[in-house]
Amino acid sequence: MTARCADHPGTSEEPAGPAAPREPVGRDDEIRRLWDAVTSPSGPFVVLLHGEVGAGRSTVLATLGRRLRAAGTPAHLVRCLPGEALTPGLLAHRLLTALVDPTPASPTAGRTLEPRRGGATTSPYDQCPRDGSGALEQALRAHGPVVLLVDDAQHADPETLALLRSLLPTLPSVRLVLSVVGPGSAPWDGTYVVELPPLTRSDLVRLLTDRLRAVPDDILVDEVHRLSGGNPAAVMAVVAPAGSAMIRVLIGRAHLVADQPPPVLRGNDRFTAFLHGLGDPIWRTARALSLLEDLAEQTPDLIATATDLPRETVTEALDHLTRCGLVTGPRSADTDARSPEAGPRPLGTGVRSPAEGTRHPENGARSPGVGPRFPEAEARSPEVGPRSWKAGTRIPEAETQSSDVGARIPDVDARSSAAGAREPVGWRFRIPLVGVALRTRAGPYERRVVSAVAVRARWAAEDRADGDGTRQGDDPARDAWLADRLVDAGGLVDRERAARDLFGIVERLSDSRPRQSAGWLTAAVEACDDDQRCAAAVTDYAVRTLHMKQFQPLDETVWALVRNLPEQPDPCTRRRLLAVEVAQLAARGDTAGLSQRYWALVTNARERLMVPAVLAASLLGRWSDIPTLLTAADTRRFTEECERQAANASRAVVGLIAGDPTPLYDLLRTPADHPSSHVRTFEYTASLCEHLLIAEDSRKVTELLAEQGVTVDCLPLKYAVMHRFLTGAWQQALAAAGSLMANSPPTARGPLDLLVHARAATALLAQGWPSRAGTVLDLPDPAGLPMSYLLAAEKAAVHRFLGRTDAARDTLRQGLSEATRSGFVLGTAALWSGLTLIEAERGRPDLVASGLGELSRVARRGRDCDRLTHLRTRIETLTALPGPHRRPFKGVPDARAAITLARSLGQPFELARTLLAVARAEHAAPGRGEPPHGDATAEQLLREAYDLFGGLGALLWRHRTRAALREAGLPVPRHPAVAEETEVLLARLVSEGLSNRQLAEVLAVSETSVSTRLNRLYRRIGVRSRVELATAVATGHHAPPTEP
Repeated sequence: MTARCADHPGTSEEPAGPAAPREPVGRDDEIRRLWDAVTSPSGPFVVLLHGEVGAGRSTVLATLGRRLRAAGTPAHLVRCLPGEALTPGLLAHRLLTALVDPTPASPTAGRTLEPRRGGATTSPYDQCPRDGSGALEQALRAHGPVVLLVDDAQHADPETLALLRSLLPTLPSVRLVLSVVGPGSAPWDGTYVVELPPLTRSDLVRLLTDRLRAVPDDILVDEVHRLSGGNPAAVMAVVAPAGSAMIRVLIGRAHLVADQPPPVLRGNDRFTAFLHGLGDPIWRTARALSLLEDLAEQTPDLIATATDLPRETVTEALDHLTRCGLVTGPRSADTDARSPEAGPRPLGTGVRSPAEGTRHPENGARSPGVGPRFPEAEARSPEVGPRSWKAGTRIPEAETQSSDVGARIPDVDARSSAAGAREPVGWRFRIPLVGVALRTRAGPYERRVVSAVAVRARWAAEDRADGDGTRQGDDPARDAWLADRLVDAGGLVDRERAARDLFGIVERLSDSRPRQSAGWLTAAVEACDDDQRCAAAVTDYAVRTLHMKQFQPLDETVWALVRNLPEQPDPCTRRRLLAVEVAQLAARGDTAGLSQRYWALVTNARERLMVPAVLAASLLGRWSDIPTLLTAADTRRFTEECERQAANASRAVVGLIAGDPTPLYDLLRTPADHPSSHVRTFEYTASLCEHLLIAEDSRKVTELLAEQGVTVDCLPLKYAVMHRFLTGAWQQALAAAGSLMANSPPTARGPLDLLVHARAATALLAQGWPSRAGTVLDLPDPAGLPMSYLLAAEKAAVHRFLGRTDAARDTLRQGLSEATRSGFVLGTAALWSGLTLIEAERGRPDLVASGLGELSRVARRGRDCDRLTHLRTRIETLTALPGPHRRPFKGVPDARAAITLARSLGQPFELARTLLAVARAEHAAPGRGEPPHGDATAEQLLREAYDLFGGLGALLWRHRTRAALREAGLPVPRHPAVAEETEVLLARLVSEGLSNRQLAEVLAVSETSVSTRLNRLYRRIGVRSRVELATAVATGHHAPPTEP
């Protein structure tokens, strides 16, 4: 796409310059407050910028410096490094160098300071004493007004800070901004404090959108928010390559890959480096805490037991981590009275305790005494200005209260919200990603020992709660934590109780955490000596995965247990287990293993394994074998309810794929046996819905669900997505389809899987996203994929859109050849329709007649949608044939039947296409006699189609409908939203990589008109090239207009 984006829209455009530095997301208020503080004549002479590790202090200071310099105010940024506090006067030397030699490199940290060489002129730096006090004062007075920005000032030497403390009150034109990690403390009275709170959820959406160049879905935003705690550096770690396994971008949206482990911070990241720098006791305490989170007041004692550190040392370490903002803990009365020696080193001398600046990340409330320090009652030098400073309406005093900070605190975790908000009762990392990194860095022995301590403490607490009757309900997060600790502890804890707890957790969490549950189940099986208990747990898990369509691979240990049980499970359960194994083989793309299992099931004459055998045959595309399997099994002797239902459903779907939906509708009219449970009732209903969706009969699905008293949201996601595509809820369907495809293997083999991809491609192409449509069609793995011809019609539509007619014709012919070879009829109507219209455009009436004949044969006893395709194609060929071959429009019965049938289907897109085809045919090939559309005029049909396409967001078809109105000499909508809609379509097509020539063909305008429109679009949205326009589209900065 890069090469295509280089195509000109107009040669008058200037080439894009170097990319501007990124502005920090979610820090506008803080930067504004800093700006007001350092630019106001009566502002404070010292501003303290607080922020936890990774909060973006450096970026905020750099942005402030750029803005100040752009406004003509000198600003110099100096960064301090760990260990520099041991060099007296080093910061003074850095500041002096920045003042007397303001080169671009001078503000950087760690620059080697050397005397000037050459020439007789000497600088103040050459003449200053070792402490630099005289030269620094002289330079500050000579270079004012100036703003000094000192990053990581907690590493600055105390001598320089003391010097600045004495100088700044006498220098009214100099402002100093100090950035420190953690809540810190004000270096002296008169300091204005600005804190960097965690990012809000809306800030995260902006940050993720800019970094991923895609709009994140809500599930991804919630998970990133939970892992990062709103910390910008943690967010960037999640979206970095290390976190790519849990994020997948599809069709313009970023999705969370379900049940993937969180990313592990790379190497010596900033968080672990900071913890390392705090000393060995704090480092060991933090690592132990990562395995002992959320154990209430016991945590310090347990850490001391696991690490052999004194209890007082552990308490001081936790206190220090809390004040640094890395850890949250139980509230206690003495939180603010703890010794400051355990906290960050004070800046300068005579400062307040660090505890005075502590902000609790849980709720955003500041401790008493915290906030911007306006010296209302403290005298300042007359040269400084007024005794107090306020920024008026630009910095309202309300910003200093806890309500402002609380509004910026991240939303409560979705899981916690579901269970009810509650105060944290134990010590935990405020940024869960840091805890994940530390757990990963713990060695096997350390994990076993600390996990064993944690498990014993948890069990002791549960025993006490059971004894006094105060035990609370299950918490999914705590259950998952306990399961992980039980797996890590291994044989260091009671194996019987560990197995019992793991089995219970798997039963509760297998639906929400299937991959983790598989590992927990394996550990439980290894720890349990009761084969029957193991068999029951494995069977229950397998049945649940079959029901939820989540075929996560189980460990071979579990499958070995199933195969070698002393007592085999009942026949129905055994068949379900085999069905799960078959589905897993297909999900992994193991065609050879699947074929081997199929023949083993078919040749097993002693057992009636019809259900897994039929499933294997369908996954291999051997639909013609299924009637033979059912006959050999003698379904009349089936005693199990599930076997009879599966046999009837199999016959129905075989008929549907062969082009005869009659068995399916006969099955719907036949009263079913009363199932033995509500679960079985729902499974049977879901199976019928699947077959009806393959038939693309959304109306029957809606009726069936209404009879059962459930909604489409109760169905598996794949079914719900297909239903929404058919019923016109395209935006919801595309959002859910992206998540579904991101979490589905590329080896999905069922016809409904392929139809979901096909309908998604249809919607994307109609909305003006041809490249995204092609991506969706390329996702399924074509190697050995049965029924891949179901994607051929949409692939051909993409080829035709891009002007590749020959490729479209070849694709359709290959699809028809594959279907004929396998004896399939399902979905071939769309292939014959596309091929017939191509031949009509080529002026081949003989091939058009042949194609219409094949369509008639398919539609004669096929689906309702096939009959509509046949009728509409007959009408569309009238406008597709060139003039000499065009016949008068005499198909009044066809038009009326097509419109009536389209309305009965309840599918807006099919209805709109039919209305457009009828209206265009009447105008292109007018006939005599009554109108083909009854009482409605052609204009009314086009207006209805236009509105239907608008409801779907089908901008491409809206453009075609406006062209049809224009060709018919009818009024065309011209309100401002239409011009904006055209620009949105143009922007989308450019971002998809279309050249000017392709744009001209699609929009039916000249290339000169395309260039003019592009230049106008560039000016309106503020971009200079196709690349910038594509970025604006990908990040949602040029969103589609709302329907007026």
